[in-house]
This record gives sequence, structure tokens and C-alpha cells, in this order.
Amino acid sequence: MRKIGERIKVLRKKKNLTQSELGVLLGFNEGGAAVRIAQYENNRKVPRYNIIEKLIFLFDINENALLSNHDDELMNVCIDMFWLGVNGIDILLVYKFFELFKDYSEEKYNQFNEIIKGIQ
Repeated sequence: MRKIGERIKVLRKKKNLTQSELGVLLGFNEGGAAVRIAQYENNRKVPRYNIIEKLIFLFDINENALLSNHDDELMNVCIDMFWLGVNGIDILLVYKFFELFKDYSEEKYNQFNEIIKGIQ
């Protein structure tokens, strides 16, 4: 599953911002802005909640999309699909397919979840 730093990097690149530009937009001084964003993107530091709020506003995303960490590996795969740029309807179809699969055979679904955990 993608960590918050990887998600920040994807969002920054989608907006065509440098690390320095993003850092300044978040309120860091120009001299240290790039360093702080690099720390976030490399998962060496976790942004405080006030920074997370600014990221959510700046990138116009849902808080769950940025912070999500589910026990259900299927949900994690769907969230990663979003971050990889897969269309929303395609993600929904994948999720619905595996939900139907779960209803058909919960044992097989749980085996599938274990396989996915091993891949990530």
C-alpha cells in the first residue's frame, strides 16, 4: 500500500509543482521548503495534521484518499488503483467483482487477501 509520502509526491507532480513550491504553499520558508517536502515524500517525517488539512484543501481531495489504511487488503488495492490513475468506475467494478467473490466464497476471498498482502 502506498504511504502518505508517496501520495503527496503523486499529487505534487500532478499539479506540476516542485518540492520547494509545494513547501512554500504549505507555509514553510523558502529556504527549507524543499527539504521538508522531501522528508515527507521519503516518509522520513509525517506531516502534522495542520499540514494534512492544507494538503487536502490544496489538492482538493478527500481526507480518506490521503490517509486511508484499511485492514481489508481489497480496499487498499482499490485505493492504490486510484493513486495509479485508474478511472473511478474501473476501481468500482474491481471492488464490486471481489465483493461478489467474497459472497460466493469467503474462504477463497480470504486467501486472495493473503496473496495480495504478500505482493505489497
